[in-house]
Amino acid sequence: MPGAADSAGKLLIVGGGIGGLTAALALHRSGVEVQVLERAATLEEIQVGSGITVWAHQIAGFRDLGLADELLGAGAIVERLEYRTSSGRLIGGWDVGETARELDAKNVTAPRGSFHAVLAKALPDGVLQLRRECTGVEQNGDGVRAGFADGSSVAGDVLVGFDGFDSAIRAQLLGEEAPRVVGLASWNTIVEFQHPGAPQHLQALLFGAGARFLYVPVGNGQFAWIAAMRSEDGESISEDQPKRDLLERFGDWAPPVAEMIEASPESQVRPVLARDRPPAERWGEGRVTLAGDAAHPMTFFLGQGGCQAIQDGFALARAISERGPTAEALRAFEADRMEKTAWIVQTSNRMARSVRLKSPPALAIRSLVMRFAGPRLYRALLAHVR
Repeated sequence: MPGAADSAGKLLIVGGGIGGLTAALALHRSGVEVQVLERAATLEEIQVGSGITVWAHQIAGFRDLGLADELLGAGAIVERLEYRTSSGRLIGGWDVGETARELDAKNVTAPRGSFHAVLAKALPDGVLQLRRECTGVEQNGDGVRAGFADGSSVAGDVLVGFDGFDSAIRAQLLGEEAPRVVGLASWNTIVEFQHPGAPQHLQALLFGAGARFLYVPVGNGQFAWIAAMRSEDGESISEDQPKRDLLERFGDWAPPVAEMIEASPESQVRPVLARDRPPAERWGEGRVTLAGDAAHPMTFFLGQGGCQAIQDGFALARAISERGPTAEALRAFEADRMEKTAWIVQTSNRMARSVRLKSPPALAIRSLVMRFAGPRLYRALLAHVR
């Protein structure tokens, strides 16, 4: 085990995703020695995925790190959010760009890989280490030691598990847990696309009976989309020919849904798991804690998974800069973030379950709620990320 003399001021982050890199950048700027340990062999393995929407509060935080302009340039600026029925009727819409300008910031949606690449490039050489599959952590009153699949280990003062939904650190701290499924099957991709119904500033969500389709620009003439439906309705979706089956399910929806699916390369339409876990009663113990999807895994139906990992990174850096890399700092971080993220996890779960509704009365009630609650929900999300 390490002692204070050989690990003074060093924080270990397990997981090199967007949240882990955000934390590392903020910590480095605060003068804290940080090491990011990632299991993937290449950056490209980490940078898979569809789009990520990063809202104004997070962009304001990146502005303090000198990265806001570069991150905004990695995608498209979102000015308006709309909810529509599958026939195209407007349920509700609001100008999210106006709220962003109140913070002197912008909302951006970018390919996840492009966003991650900006953060990785900004890290000093040697901070991020690849091929580091963490298998567990030991700790005592003086420090921690992370062990890896190749038999090596790294010592530090504290450790934070940013290692995703299937976190090895979480399993050690909290035990094995089955995920909570919401009964939805989903697919997504990024596609080059032009259509009058898909302007470069609009994020649109269309809702039908037991299904939802979201599309949003991600820059350079590309759009990210994600289709979701009740799992019993989606069981026939072919892994080899998903476009054919998705077009059968969404083909009669308002433009540009079918056109966007049709334009997508078949090999890049991928299934996405709609799952989460109920909020945990604790995240950490001693000199170890969790963050990001390891701490608060949530469904994608509020588009907040990446945002909350980013916000964790900023909050962790504040706590460490104020108290140093100590157990007390980790407890302060948890106190700041646990209640806020628990609300988002549960709200996202309820939003996911609302997609399953199929009866006409239920759909009418859902539309009515979304029409009046949409702007309030957006502002409530902003309140919970502060």
